[in-house]
Amino acid sequence: MPTTEVLTESATSKYVQTAKWRLHYNEAGDGRPLILLHGGGAGASGWSNYSRNIPALARHYRVFAFDMLGWGKSDTAVPGDRDHVEALELALDALELDQVAIVGNSLGGRTALRFAAHHPERVSHLIPMGAPAPGVNVLGPPNDKTDGILPLVRAYFDPSPANFQAMVAAFAHDPALAEDADLARARSEAALARPDHLENMRLSLSSGDLNGPPQLFQALPPLLAELTVPTLIVQGRNDRAVHFENALRLMAMIPSSRLYLINNCGHWAQMEHPRGVQPRRARVHLRTLTPLERARLHNLALTGQLTSHTGQPLVTTGARGQASPVAPSCTSSATSTACTPTRPEPVLPYRK
Repeated sequence: MPTTEVLTESATSKYVQTAKWRLHYNEAGDGRPLILLHGGGAGASGWSNYSRNIPALARHYRVFAFDMLGWGKSDTAVPGDRDHVEALELALDALELDQVAIVGNSLGGRTALRFAAHHPERVSHLIPMGAPAPGVNVLGPPNDKTDGILPLVRAYFDPSPANFQAMVAAFAHDPALAEDADLARARSEAALARPDHLENMRLSLSSGDLNGPPQLFQALPPLLAELTVPTLIVQGRNDRAVHFENALRLMAMIPSSRLYLINNCGHWAQMEHPRGVQPRRARVHLRTLTPLERARLHNLALTGQLTSHTGQPLVTTGARGQASPVAPSCTSSATSTACTPTRPEPVLPYRK
């Protein structure tokens, strides 16, 4: 699809019939396939989560934003048969996509982690964003009892605009997004349009089978420890739904991972910091880099010559070395000097 066109939900809307379910997705762009997986709130869809990002991403990749099983325009997911890893595998088979990069927000990140752990040969790059990690939280409450998740659950039982406004306020750190009444109203309308999704999710909440058996997710650590897929973990420092300790735990579990922790950012990094999630001037495409290219990028970052779209130096972090500190950006006048910390822009992970 030509990316010079204005991308709308209806213009990019498609369906795929898999061996088991019919799934809806939005497709745009050409190039290497990039899968976008949405979160688990009522009324969520691929388009609602990523519409702010798809036009920019589609200039470089063939983007697929799925409505996962039990959400959006896709088939509903009955209790006991709602495994998103199975649904994604069948969708990729039907679309004849052998290997893809995957971005997963929240519940979509949980799916992305399980899929990469069980099918690493089909994942070129992994980007969990605001994603829970297996294990037990130490710094905050359990992931199903956080200040962000509790209003999400209430919205499933009473999908009113007021309850969705409370959920949006808990998810967003930016006041402009937190107070967005149009967003809350749209999510309420989308949820009410699929009462079958709401009912099946309510029945599944008590068992924890939101997108597959919960015990399979908790059993991931040994598989993640063996994962060699390049992984960029994106996390909002102010996320009230999934505490940032989950991101630290994921980075400790996945040897091939880097962590991009964003200040002044809640659960929806792709909405609050779209330019940080999709690099501009210092873009490294989802492709294989030679050892020489990797060394060059590393040296440029360390010397401050690799800059973000704002002109600020980037910082690289990960398994191969410590982060290099970046001096604050300062402006001086005759009476004062004001300094603000830089917000480094992530470099998409490379293929070893």
